[in-house]
Amino acid sequence: MSTYLREKYRYETGPYEDYDNLTESEKFLVRLDWNVNDKNKLTLRYTHHNSLSDQLISNSNSCRSG
Repeated sequence: MSTYLREKYRYETGPYEDYDNLTESEKFLVRLDWNVNDKNKLTLRYTHHNSLSDQLISNSNSCRSG
C-alpha cells in the first residue's frame, strides 16, 4: 500500500513499525525573593514537572504543491 501511494500520488505514509514517539519532559522552577524589612517579605518556591507523552508525528508530503 505504501509503495502504491508513493508511486501513484507521491504520498509518503511514513514508518509504521518500531517508531519511537515517546516524548519526555522534565522541567524545574526555583524562585527566591528576599526584601526582608520594610514590613518583611520572603518567598521560596520550588516546582518540578516530570512527564511522558506519546506524540503522533506525520512526515507526510501531501500538503506540498509540486
